[in-house]
Amino acid sequence: MLYFGTASNGRYLYAVDAKSGEVIFKFKTSGTEHFLLVEDQILLANRKNKPVLISAKDSLLLKEIEFEKFRLSADQIMLVSGGRLYAVANDGAKMHAVCTEI
Repeated sequence: MLYFGTASNGRYLYAVDAKSGEVIFKFKTSGTEHFLLVEDQILLANRKNKPVLISAKDSLLLKEIEFEKFRLSADQIMLVSGGRLYAVANDGAKMHAVCTEI
């Protein structure tokens, strides 16, 4: 499976079968450039720049991650370790380094 985002050119995350070229799914986002594969899930920003987990098989929304007032930054800098998400985010006024359970 090949996963890629179209950033601001369509604003979708696509999953494409690498052998056949068939589009398996597309998931509407705010402009995906960065995402993380976490086991059989994909962590990315939704249309509101909030982190979500979707199924890597069919794009089913599995979990909206509690992120309080924060939104992922435009760069979507994220790291997952030990069941936690570490990210650069903003609160509308300034940038923060934040951490939350996934």
